[in-house]
Amino acid sequence: MAKYNIETKIEAIKLYKNGMDSTTISRKFGISKNGTILNWIRLWEKHGLDGITRTKRLPRY
Repeated sequence: MAKYNIETKIEAIKLYKNGMDSTTISRKFGISKNGTILNWIRLWEKHGLDGITRTKRLPRY
């Protein structure tokens, strides 16, 4: 199970896009590292919803 659900991630991304800084968002959701928020933003911008959704299987190469 993921540590943070998809709804939390999307809400955090929306807050960031609306101008709230990552430190404030981290405190609001009880996330210990504000880098986690920045990572979600990066993944969202690069891959969209698939980037912040955890997969149940390991990727095949």
